[in-house]
Amino acid sequence: MSRESIRRAVMEKFNRHYGWKCADLTDVYNAIAPSQRRNANELVNSLKICDPAVGSGHFPVSALNEIIAIKSELQILMDQDGRLLKDYEITVENDELSAWTKTDLFVYRPGNKESQRVQETLFREKATVIENCLFGVDINPKSVAIRRLRLWIELLKNAQYRQDGEEGSNREP
Repeated sequence: MSRESIRRAVMEKFNRHYGWKCADLTDVYNAIAPSQRRNANELVNSLKICDPAVGSGHFPVSALNEIIAIKSELQILMDQDGRLLKDYEITVENDELSAWTKTDLFVYRPGNKESQRVQETLFREKATVIENCLFGVDINPKSVAIRRLRLWIELLKNAQYRQDGEEGSNREP
């Protein structure tokens, strides 16, 4: 459910903002000039998605993962220095986010700068989407708390890196 609706919303956002007539995300990808990538990322970050009956929080987590995958597909997923994650394909499989190199599933390797860059980028992008794009309400306050918890857990999946000089272990839990 979230996949089609979010993809359509992203396409329509680009069409309205730039005056394009894209029919799908492939058209959007082809229309984005290299100089527009940072602005395109910010445009996706301006989406507002509200779940009016958040329940277990499944929809917001699914929406989060789909937005990150769309950014990867559009090649606008970039680190804080503006370098693209172009050697990686981020996909959603069974509502789980997966990062792939050209041949293998991405595995975080402590001490590897490129591995840290990927984890840090995914963490930062997820945090931005959670803070700015995803909203939910429910008649049951516990459902809202569960939604928050599920989104935090999803964010923490990419929190295995550490900055140089930080105290603490650099090993996977």
